[in-house]
Order: sequence, then C-alpha cells, then structure tokens
Amino acid sequence: MEIRELTPQELPEASSIIIGGFLQFDREGASPEGLTEFTRMMEPRSLRAMTVDGSLCLYGLFPPGGGLAGVLGVRQERHIVLLFVRAEDQGKGYGERLIHDLQERCLASNPQELTLTVNASPHAVTYYARFGFLPLGEMLLIGGLPMVPMAWRVK
Repeated sequence: MEIRELTPQELPEASSIIIGGFLQFDREGASPEGLTEFTRMMEPRSLRAMTVDGSLCLYGLFPPGGGLAGVLGVRQERHIVLLFVRAEDQGKGYGERLIHDLQERCLASNPQELTLTVNASPHAVTYYARFGFLPLGEMLLIGGLPMVPMAWRVK
C-alpha cells in the first residue's frame, strides 16, 4: 500500500473519484450554486492550480497492483478539505489509512500539540467520529454546502 502526493498526471483520475463520491454521498442539502462551485473547484485544471500555488496538497492511496483508490486533500498541513475513496474500493479501510497517515505525518512534525480539523459533510460526521474527531458546533452552510466543523486533538 502506497500513500504519496499526487502527480499532475494523476489529477484527472483524482477529480473523477472526488466528484463521483461527492455526487453519490454528499450532495444532499447542497444548494445548486454549491454543487456547481464544488464541481468546478474539483476539475483537474482547478486542482492543478491549487496544488501549484500550495493552497491544497493532494495525497493518493495506491493498493498493491492497483491504481488510485483514494484521495485526501489537505490545507495548511492541518485541515482536511476532502477525503474520497473510489466507489468499488469502499469498505476496504482505505479512507482510514489516509487519515492515519496524515495523523502520523503531523505527529512526526510536531509531537507536542496537534489539532486536525475538517468541515465534514453531514454524511461523514459519524465516519470522522470513529477516528476521534469531535463536532465543534452546529451544521453550517459553507459555500452552499452543508458542513459540520470537527477537530481531532492530541496534547
């Protein structure tokens, strides 16, 4: 199992996984404008611009003998922007591996105090809670998308 930063050539496949997962699991409660903007921001060209300017770091999970199966997007090394696993790879623990890899990477760089945050879709709140993320407040509408702010802290 390999987890690494995605290359520009892998962004079209990552975009497909992200948009497909979003439309399948996270579109409920989103405004039409929110759906349009999310889809636009997750197109390969937009992903490339954000990775080049450093505002987004995309990691991919590659199982042995397979292609890209999961994508984790992170901002400022501590905020999870997105986490999606290809539909046919759901339930194999790939999302968990991506989260644990991020937690370990962050702990290695600053073991004294660490907080990871995520604005989770309502669908994903229980998923993140499995890894120790706690809600920080009520659901908000951010950019036309329903989100619950959550955090995982180590002290």
